[in-house]
Amino acid sequence: MRKGAAQMGFFAYDGIFNKIMGPVFDVMVGSLFWLVCAIPLVTIGNATNALIVFMHADKKTPQVFFRAFITDFWRHMQFWLSYFGVSVLLAVNIWFSQRAITAPLLAVGLITFYWTIWILFSAVFILLLSKPALADLGFKNGFLAALYLAARHLGKSLLASLVAAAAVFILYLAPIAILVIPATVAVCWQKLFQQVTLPA
Repeated sequence: MRKGAAQMGFFAYDGIFNKIMGPVFDVMVGSLFWLVCAIPLVTIGNATNALIVFMHADKKTPQVFFRAFITDFWRHMQFWLSYFGVSVLLAVNIWFSQRAITAPLLAVGLITFYWTIWILFSAVFILLLSKPALADLGFKNGFLAALYLAARHLGKSLLASLVAAAAVFILYLAPIAILVIPATVAVCWQKLFQQVTLPA
C-alpha cells in the first residue's frame, strides 16, 4: 500500500516526475511549434517571437503560441527580413575581406568590424522580438532604441550571439537537437535581456 501510494505521489500532477518532465515537455512542444511555423523561412521572426512569448507564459498552450505568431504578423516578418538582409550583406563583406584584401592588419580590422556589427544587429533583432515596448515605437524608432540598448549592453549582445552560434553548431553535430534547441535558446535570450530596459 505504501509502495503504491509512493508511486502515485511520484507520478501525481504535482509529483517529482511532472516537476522534472513538465519543463522538458514544454521545451519540446515550443521547439516543435517553432519548427513548423519557421518552415516558410520568411516567418522565422514571427515564429521566434511566438516562441519567446510561449516559453514565458504561465499557461503554455497552443493558443498562446499561435496567437503570438499572428499578432503583428507583418511587423515581425519585417524585423526578420531586415536582419536576414543585413546578415547576408555582412557575410559577403567578410568573405570579400578575407580574399581580396592582402594587408593582414586591414583584413583583420575589417572582419572584426563586420562581426561587431553583426553581433549588434543580432541583439537588435532579439530585443525587437522580446521587448514589445521597443516594437511599439515603430520600425525606425524601435530599431534605433534597440541598437542603443544592444551597444550599451555589448557584453550581453555578445553572449546572445554566442548562444545562437553554439545552437547552430550543436544542430550541425546532432540535427535531432532541433526538438529542444529553439526553445532553449529563446529562454536564454529572454534571461539575458530580461533586465534591459529603455532609460526613463
